[in-house]
Amino acid sequence: MGSAIGNGAASRPSDGPLYLNARDFGASPSSPDNSPALQACLDKLAANMATARLVQPGGYQPNGTMYIPPGIYSMKSPLYLETNYIHVAGQGLASKLQMSPGYSYSHFIVGMQRQMTVDGKLLRADSTYRPDCFGKLDATMAPAAGRRWGFRSNGDAAITAQASGLSNGPIGPAANVPDNFATIRKLTVEFAFEVFNPFIPADPGDPAAVPARPARPAHPANTLMPNTIFATVGNSGGGAVVKIDPTPFILYTDGQNNIQGYIGTKAVRFGPTVVTNIQPPAITAPGVHRITLAVDLDTRAVTWYVDRVQVMTTPNAIPAGQIGFNPNEFYPFMLGCGDQTSLPFGKTGFPDIAVYAFNMRASCPYAVGANGSAMARTDGLRITDFNSYVPNENGSYAPDSDRASFGAIHFNEDPATFTRHLKVGTGETYTSAWLLHLNLINPGGTGSVSAVEVRDLDLGCTGNGYGMGVCLFSLLDTTVRRVKVQGGTWGIGGLNCGANYTTRILECKLQGTDSAIYAYMNIVVVSDLQIISNGRVGLRMVGCNLNANTINVAFDSPGQESFFVAHSGGYGGGFALRDINIDFEGTPYGRSLFRVEQHPYGATTCVVSNAILELAAGGVPLFELITKAGTAAPCMLSVDMVKANPSTFVKYDDPTWKGDVWHTIGAATVAPSMLAPGGGGPLNVTIH
Repeated sequence: MGSAIGNGAASRPSDGPLYLNARDFGASPSSPDNSPALQACLDKLAANMATARLVQPGGYQPNGTMYIPPGIYSMKSPLYLETNYIHVAGQGLASKLQMSPGYSYSHFIVGMQRQMTVDGKLLRADSTYRPDCFGKLDATMAPAAGRRWGFRSNGDAAITAQASGLSNGPIGPAANVPDNFATIRKLTVEFAFEVFNPFIPADPGDPAAVPARPARPAHPANTLMPNTIFATVGNSGGGAVVKIDPTPFILYTDGQNNIQGYIGTKAVRFGPTVVTNIQPPAITAPGVHRITLAVDLDTRAVTWYVDRVQVMTTPNAIPAGQIGFNPNEFYPFMLGCGDQTSLPFGKTGFPDIAVYAFNMRASCPYAVGANGSAMARTDGLRITDFNSYVPNENGSYAPDSDRASFGAIHFNEDPATFTRHLKVGTGETYTSAWLLHLNLINPGGTGSVSAVEVRDLDLGCTGNGYGMGVCLFSLLDTTVRRVKVQGGTWGIGGLNCGANYTTRILECKLQGTDSAIYAYMNIVVVSDLQIISNGRVGLRMVGCNLNANTINVAFDSPGQESFFVAHSGGYGGGFALRDINIDFEGTPYGRSLFRVEQHPYGATTCVVSNAILELAAGGVPLFELITKAGTAAPCMLSVDMVKANPSTFVKYDDPTWKGDVWHTIGAATVAPSMLAPGGGGPLNVTIH
């Protein structure tokens, strides 16, 4: 595998309209930013492919290839592969695309359209979704019209972020590894927003007026309400009100301009989420409001500031003994929508709000005084919109701002040229957020892109743990072959929106601070994979099917938890992993090697065979099997020819799981799980 990547299976194709050389469009190893030249080549190739299709019998679509000759090509923005049958090929490791320092974006965004059409109109040119901030923010941020543009949801759009500071938190104790909010002790969220009407007609085509704001609804404990302002939140159940797992927060309006919310924390690293309800006094005045929420786990206090005035502080609001915020494993950050599954498939959770500024920081820089007192910083620095919301812009900190910001949406992309990609200031680098629309993949939207291939390339991330090499977005029949990715959150990943099938990842060398491969609602085929270092989880699947063979994990990673995790989702549940070798001799896994959650539709099956795992399994279970409440679907585990020496062979919370274990060398004991009181009864897995 290594030699295949190193030597490069692709040679330079012949010149022609369907085989374009990136250097002919200005790409050069000497250029500080090759993104415009590379995108120009891709756009010309797409145009040539459309022309070629017109002359093919039956309108057959031929492949088109952008060739990247040997060299190191710096980039400062992502490339969009938005055309069916488009290929990108290099000369193996000799052809490297390197994100420049300060730009932690994904190299390729595959399937997302830059120009999104809604009701026959280009969203990027429609100021309805990007209102001007002039007159909404002070002169330090918006001194005149045409400087910054916020975001308005209009009841059918949202901003999402993954592999970003917004979703993965700041860098933790380990160098260049985002902490997923797990190790910070202080969190301040600041935003400027305006509520137009939080309730939206159920039918987007309904000509009836938006109903009058009703009386404040009753609020069941620990449930997800619609009209979310922002969140990273998990959920389970169904209907308009579902049980939530804040990772670590959700804030929403309740129908009367009141803000409700939850903060999630942990008392035990892998224990249940401790959920704290938070709510400031009612906000009754119309117009723009500047909201600051400060949560301090050391003092256990939650403090609210509204329009630069302290309105509430609650001592001991957070329960004692919390070791950190609830870490976010895979949920996206959402602004203007609470549940990522609402985005392509329904209208639940969409308010009509405008957000003109947003920032998160891993500190509580404001003094806690008497309620009604003016907001003041503990360091004496002045308070302006700029140093509150975008303290670091273009790599330079404001002179009167601290350096704890990790989630500042800059909102400085001109709607006239907007491509739905928003810059997020994370420390001294930019990470990504995206503007998505309800109609994105439904009929009348942009549909899915198919038959894209990326091959024979080295994709270098900035190395600070954010971004990914290849970002998948609602795709059919995608191939990534002989590609190396290192230095981002995921080697190959994607956004939690839409489905992807089938994705083939062949002969690759991958690494991510979270996982080498992250897949969402995907059918994934993996063959001949080298995981350079494990990351938090080597392979992370959400609502997927996976068929993987010949996997080698070369090195361990700080804070690693598992080799394979299959999270429950609205799809999938079939996992087969064969011919696995975990070769590192350093830190063992912290939780379990294989963690599989029961999937709600059809059977959940996990097959593991021909695996050498012994040096990685010390002190943790080999398998962790988790059932989901309200799901009666059967679960099967099959293990054959595995060499391991775990402390516990199978840890489980319910006897729903059945199966067989054959020819396994090492510990072979079944112990009741401590995940649920009483352990759930004897497990129906036979050890042969």
